[in-house]
Amino acid sequence: MKKSRKHTPYKAGKPFFKTRKRPGVYIIYKNDVPVYVGYSGTDVYKTMYRHFQQWTDRRQVRITYVKNDERIKVRVIYCNTPQQATRLEYGLILKLQPKDNPRQYLPTDYQSPEVQGEIQQAETIYTFNGADPF
Repeated sequence: MKKSRKHTPYKAGKPFFKTRKRPGVYIIYKNDVPVYVGYSGTDVYKTMYRHFQQWTDRRQVRITYVKNDERIKVRVIYCNTPQQATRLEYGLILKLQPKDNPRQYLPTDYQSPEVQGEIQQAETIYTFNGADPF
């Protein structure tokens, strides 16, 4: 796995993150607070940048952000497998509880052994050389 530093999604109007067709997880921050965690099993670049597009289809709810807002930063974690990305996303949502992720997917009991196990698994996957990435 490889993780990026937090960075604005665009630099001089062009996408900052370049790696395509890799599974991964992304964390969107606003004012350095995680507000959304997402993943893609095939192309994290494409999935993450959808959050910065304008959509006219009102039948589907999409979480979007202003692409040139300097308060918005993104961190991308490129995973080795889609399964690793799926587990990491779920564990990070449990740990970070970002406000813009849909709440119906979150457990009601964060102290349960199952939930604490998922959080521990995410921390293990996401910690690099003992450094706390959050």
